[in-house]
Amino acid sequence: CDNTAPFSNQSIGVWIRFIGTGGSTLPLSSPGMNLCGSTGTGWYAGSMPSSTGQITNGTACFTWYTSVCRASVSISVANCNSFYIYFLPPAPICMARYCTI
Repeated sequence: CDNTAPFSNQSIGVWIRFIGTGGSTLPLSSPGMNLCGSTGTGWYAGSMPSSTGQITNGTACFTWYTSVCRASVSISVANCNSFYIYFLPPAPICMARYCTI
């Protein structure tokens, strides 16, 4: 399970900025499964905030076998001008991770 820091079992969520070669945003549609070192691939089924300082709330879905949204959690996304940050709770099922593009 992806339940180590920052996603401990007691965590309700944490604000995260993705950086690096793995990508800086969650995909806006299912990228398929068996990606990002997991069976269940997490992606954002919502709309991105369009203006700086805006926060939108939506759903992170986890693709699992033939279901593009087998499990889901509520998340938030903030527009920080040149990048986005995400408020992410722990993945709802073992072998699931958030995936970036």
